[in-house]
Amino acid sequence: MKKILVPIDGSEPSKRALKLAVEIAEKMGSSIKVINVISPIVSQSVYAYTVAADRTNLEEAMKIKNRNSQKIIEETIEPYKDSPVEITSTTILGHPAEEIIREAEDEEYSLIVMGSRGLGAFSRTLLGSVSDKVVYHSRVSVLIAK
Repeated sequence: MKKILVPIDGSEPSKRALKLAVEIAEKMGSSIKVINVISPIVSQSVYAYTVAADRTNLEEAMKIKNRNSQKIIEETIEPYKDSPVEITSTTILGHPAEEIIREAEDEEYSLIVMGSRGLGAFSRTLLGSVSDKVVYHSRVSVLIAK
C-alpha cells in the first residue's frame, strides 16, 4: 500500500479518518494526500438556467471558499506535522464524490480513507452522501472512519 487518499471537510469524522490513515501509513510505509473538494459556485434562476449576474462577486466568493479550504486543511493536518508519514495536501474544485473518485483512480491510490456523515439509513437513501457515492462507485478500496 503506497498511497492513501484522505478527503476532508473539517468535520470530526474526517479528522478521525486522517488519524486512522496516519496509523495505517506508519505501519505500511505509505504516503498520504489530503484533499478538500470545494463545489463550484453557480447562481440559478427560477428557470434553472445558470447565470453569473455579477462575476466579481462570484470570483470573490471562490477566493473565500479557497481560503476556507486551506484553513480546513491546515487545521486538520496540524496534529501530524511531526509524524514520519509524508502528508501532502491540495484543494480541488468540483463535485466532491466525483472528484474524490477521479483523484483516487487517476493517481492510482491504494486506499481512500474518509469519514462518514453519521446519517441514518433512511436519510442516506433520500439524500445520498459523499461517502456512500464513493464507496459504491470507486474502483479503489474505501475505508470509512466513524
